[in-house]
Amino acid sequence: MRAPGVIGILVKAGEKAALDGKLATEKAPFKTAALTGESKPDTKYAGDTVFAGMINLETVDEIEVSSAFVDSKLSKILEVVQD
Repeated sequence: MRAPGVIGILVKAGEKAALDGKLATEKAPFKTAALTGESKPDTKYAGDTVFAGMINLETVDEIEVSSAFVDSKLSKILEVVQD
């Protein structure tokens, strides 16, 4: 159960995480190639950090949001690429 005031988002299989946060479900594999260049899926466990742009590979998983998009890792990468 989430702490009061903590927002959670659901990410379906095949969808990209929209915001940075902590994985609230027990376990989930993510494709991280867009952020890290690593082609092998990265399994995250409850409490692990998930970054915007990671692709959920299997089930519907919940992420407890930790920052707004403008403060996300993906947003920072996009800023660097645009500059």
